[in-house]
Amino acid sequence: MGAVRHKDVGSQLTKAEWLDPDIHYIPSGTSFPANPSEGDLFWRKDEKILYIYDGTAWRVLGPYAVYK
Repeated sequence: MGAVRHKDVGSQLTKAEWLDPDIHYIPSGTSFPANPSEGDLFWRKDEKILYIYDGTAWRVLGPYAVYK
């Protein structure tokens, strides 16, 4: 899956390329993907929370993690 997916846009990245959802995006959905790899990111749409896979479990990323 990868942390942030991206297409090869050459040696320089323009603002338009960065904002293009077909070039850079974080996978998202309402349930975690099967077979993640360590370092993968995932945005839970139903929870509005960003997670990272630590190799064994999905962990909350960001300030919300302090309260979870």
